[in-house]
Amino acid sequence: MEPWMKTGLAILDIALVYYIFLRLLRLVRGTRAGAVLVGILIVLAAWLVARQLGLVAMGNLLDRFIDSLVIILVVVFQADIRRALARVGGAPRRWGRDGAKAIVIPEVVAAAVRLAEQKTGALIVLERGAELTDRLEGAAPIDALVSRSMLISLFQESSPLHDGAVVIRGDRILVAGYYMPLAMDTQLPSDMGTRHRAAIGLTEDVDAIVLVISEERGEISLAIGGQMLRGLDSEALEALLRTELGGDSERRAWWRLWFRPKVGSRAS
Repeated sequence: MEPWMKTGLAILDIALVYYIFLRLLRLVRGTRAGAVLVGILIVLAAWLVARQLGLVAMGNLLDRFIDSLVIILVVVFQADIRRALARVGGAPRRWGRDGAKAIVIPEVVAAAVRLAEQKTGALIVLERGAELTDRLEGAAPIDALVSRSMLISLFQESSPLHDGAVVIRGDRILVAGYYMPLAMDTQLPSDMGTRHRAAIGLTEDVDAIVLVISEERGEISLAIGGQMLRGLDSEALEALLRTELGGDSERRAWWRLWFRPKVGSRAS
């Protein structure tokens, strides 16, 4: 192998490890998984110290832990592993190619602004990666074209489905009255209610976007990948939806993944 090829492969190898390491840090930062990884690193450091100092009993104990580390990681991170494999194997939904984006976004934005003005609470889920079909048991099927009037009416207090979420697939409202899992993170801001926690909980587990309207403050928020962008106006909301519902090359751009604001941040 030519020297320049060896150099190129070495650079590529380092770049891939660097990228994976940064993605891992970005994934676990501020989560329970981050705390678990810190704990594992502390145990590994203690194991190295015990080996260096010749602490036989401590070293043997930690040896047993190290031997079982792979199994421990699989058990602790089983949900994260399942989610990652589902995203890799799932067929991505390319909104930008079928024209659904042009139909859905203006209607969703208009409905969100109207609901916020009314201080009517709402949750709107937009599928993006793998479909949510296997999670929608108990939700009421709608199968109607997305429109602002339909969305607004579904979240009025007179509607029996107003407490649950609406799920949008392509340019159609799939179901209403869908109850999502709540995020278990106890470090979320205290002013985040059940809707915000449900939105974060779902987007931590599946590749979807959840629009949240707060009935207390009339605030528009958007949950993406377990992150919550708050205090959005109509222009910011539309720009985010156009970006996040774009084709894979646009949506997966590395700089959007690294510089996305954290939970509780407000869009400028």
